[in-house]
Amino acid sequence: MARVDKLKERIEIEKKLRKKEDSIRYEFSDGLAVQLRRCVSDLNRLARIDRIIEKDQRLYSVKTNRGAGYIKVVRNY
Repeated sequence: MARVDKLKERIEIEKKLRKKEDSIRYEFSDGLAVQLRRCVSDLNRLARIDRIIEKDQRLYSVKTNRGAGYIKVVRNY
């Protein structure tokens, strides 16, 4: 059976974003932006399953700013 390793960014998100309006900032990269969006999507899905948030809410969101050169992951609730 293959073991699935978590992305280091996912571990960091789970560890650092504990309360509302916490955020983590990364340098902009298209590849990292895609990884973070997938990770956040999965974390939001799991939060809905655990009934932490309602169906139409998002616990985490990704804000990208290519011009300023950063990606920010924010906890909304």
